[in-house]
Amino acid sequence: MKLATFQTDNRHSYGAVTTSGVIDIGQLPETPSTLHAALIELNTEQLAALVESRSPDYALDDITYAPPVTDPEKIICIGVNYVNRNEEYDDTALPPYPSVFLRTPGSLVGHLQPIVRPPESKQFDYE
Repeated sequence: MKLATFQTDNRHSYGAVTTSGVIDIGQLPETPSTLHAALIELNTEQLAALVESRSPDYALDDITYAPPVTDPEKIICIGVNYVNRNEEYDDTALPPYPSVFLRTPGSLVGHLQPIVRPPESKQFDYE
């Protein structure tokens, strides 16, 4: 099951994304108010039961994807953290410590949404 946070008609919600549309879980009675809360409070089987036999509430073209978690406290990222990193870096020595960087909640975007490059930057970093 694919889950997403989205906006439609100036309303934020979350739901299950299917090939034919989005089932709005957030509008169902007695469900958590955000995807973040749903992932904490409900297990996979409970989420699946909420959308079982339901038709989509919105077509995919009728929603705007939002960042999956809309209220993160902090976002700590680890860069160059994969086995084949030496192939990308021409076999240079592994650093003694991982590359750590932070992201602010306002820098996150939803699926298919534009990423805005700060004017001070010449290019995006891969991470």
